[in-house]
Amino acid sequence: MYLRGRARAGPTFREAILMHAIARLGLQPLIPHIQASSPAEMDTLITSINRVPQQRTTLYGTPPADQRRASYRAPPLAPVVQTPLRRAGREATRASWVNA
Repeated sequence: MYLRGRARAGPTFREAILMHAIARLGLQPLIPHIQASSPAEMDTLITSINRVPQQRTTLYGTPPADQRRASYRAPPLAPVVQTPLRRAGREATRASWVNA
């Protein structure tokens, strides 16, 4: 659609921020915060292209030294579990909606 001139190239900055905020609200019980989960691996990747890795706060400041050290001691992420859709529950919900 974009190539045909019927859509924009992407979201505006404001739309991106709003979508991020909505995702944080909607996913709050499941994903408490968004961050890089393996800083040592990120450091390796960054230094491999001759750059200097730097941690930043949410306001792009330098975090305290104890916070930087703690990020390297964080426990690994829990494995992703793909649970199958329960067909009976879905059909029961659909039946109650149709009969309402």
